[in-house]
Amino acid sequence: MRRLLIFNYVNNEYVLQENEEIVFRINGNDLKFDALQFYLGIYKGNEKTTLIEIQNRVTDDPLRKGNYIFQWLSEIVSCIEHEFGEVEEIISTHEEEPRSRKLRVIPLYDMSACAGDGLYIGSDEASFSEYSVDNPDADYAVKISGKSMEPTILDGSIVLIKRVDQLEHDEIGIFNINGNSMCKRFTKVDGKITLVPDNTANEYKTIEIRQDMVCSIQGKVISVM
Repeated sequence: MRRLLIFNYVNNEYVLQENEEIVFRINGNDLKFDALQFYLGIYKGNEKTTLIEIQNRVTDDPLRKGNYIFQWLSEIVSCIEHEFGEVEEIISTHEEEPRSRKLRVIPLYDMSACAGDGLYIGSDEASFSEYSVDNPDADYAVKISGKSMEPTILDGSIVLIKRVDQLEHDEIGIFNINGNSMCKRFTKVDGKITLVPDNTANEYKTIEIRQDMVCSIQGKVISVM
């Protein structure tokens, strides 16, 4: 059976958590990788299998380095599994049932299909496919189209969305602006609301919300898959 590690950002550190306990951490300032601590935290102990799945749960990433670190750690874990490949145990049907009950099927929308045509992601008119998740807070998922949120969210990534009416400053959300669906970072300073891309390239612009705009919040990004 595969172990589940959660990649997160906590107190200026990128961390791996297992069963809500931090087993490895990388300081956000120097990004120093301690190979010994990685081994001790992730693999030491006979009961710790090398069959590992890592899920990216980073949503608040002020340093904007998390996606690269997540991919890097995933590659390390994959290489170790390949080198020391283990055979997963065959588990009886009744042992699998409790795990399968934790999975939920939610709608998966393609953002490119809802861009510029007036369709709202999550509306009855928007088409979707089914997507299985184990996150109880996810109401639906969106496949991101475009590079405006890189490196935080890569083009083609799937993000899990929780329906909310309001967002806090610096949270990432899904918005519909004048009929266009988009993923942006929400900022509110001195009453001024802007939707900001994480990609600093000049082709990606910040949108200032004005009174003459039709703007709605369609949900908050709670996880990047």
